Amino acid sequence: MKPWTFCACLIILLLWVLPALADEIHLQNGDRLTGEIMKMEEGFLLLKTTYAEEVKLKWEVVVCLTSDKELTFVLRSGEILIGRATCPESGRLQIQGRKVQPGLRV
Repeated sequence: MKPWTFCACLIILLLWVLPALADEIHLQNGDRLTGEIMKMEEGFLLLKTTYAEEVKLKWEVVVCLTSDKELTFVLRSGEILIGRATCPESGRLQIQGRKVQPGLRV
């Protein structure tokens, strides 16, 4: 195989895999949006996308989300979790990470 053929195949493979490196939001209607989760505030999730800039979603329409980087979650109880969000087949949000003591800067 010629070196340039190998490089071309490698570039095509990387371009095919790169979209999978985004956060993914699962909505009640079955749609899935990809982008970067920016923040959650006042019942809205802000998602930055390459195709629509910023998308503001009502939290109540979000079924689950998956993140490719660590996020900070502040629960109603005041507990703080830092980790990656996953959406297993059960459809329930799971956070793989660690608890942080309240009052510590994250």
